[in-house]
Amino acid sequence: MRNIYVTTLYDLPVSGCVSETGVYELYKKACMISLARVHKFNKNFFDEYVVLVNTDGAQNNGEMDYHIIRKLYSLWKEGDCNILYSEVDTLCHGPLNELNNFKKFMMFAKGSAPDPEEYNSGVLYFPATMDQSVWDYVMKMHSDWKSYWAYFQKIFDTAYKMQGDVTVNRRYNAFEPIEAPLITHHFSSRGIRQLLDLYRNYESDDPVPTFREL
Repeated sequence: MRNIYVTTLYDLPVSGCVSETGVYELYKKACMISLARVHKFNKNFFDEYVVLVNTDGAQNNGEMDYHIIRKLYSLWKEGDCNILYSEVDTLCHGPLNELNNFKKFMMFAKGSAPDPEEYNSGVLYFPATMDQSVWDYVMKMHSDWKSYWAYFQKIFDTAYKMQGDVTVNRRYNAFEPIEAPLITHHFSSRGIRQLLDLYRNYESDDPVPTFREL
């Protein structure tokens, strides 16, 4: 069974809620810092790192999200793998091996924009044991794509709640201060320069792991 870490690094003409342009190199720097942090704490857990890149001609975040879903499903269908998807604006702070205790599709925290009752889609966990019906729903909604901000989140929020027995576990997606977070989420959509100022506090000599682009 492989454990795969997935993040994104799309070169888009316009990025984020604040419509930034010409910021790809800043996102790339943030992505490398984020990957190095994950690898630092999880050298013996993740078997592969995958970075989703813009091979699709996506022009904005909505088009990017469309292709991310397609690529995540394709990766999961390779079989025998647990996938942690964590966006570039997240930082790892400890070992993540206990993720394998989750046997269904997981989201971890709610309370962010645009709907505080929706679970945030910045960190998603797709175990090999999750029910195919969850993906069937996701791909059905994917085939009827609505290109608006947070449609991606709405799809996964509904899919998560369909399984029943939903819980909050903010340690894996902490966008508010909590004790001992494992993953913190810093919302690059509000400005990549602000994010990178924070990330520079976490720069180190830890190596960036070898990764596959998809």
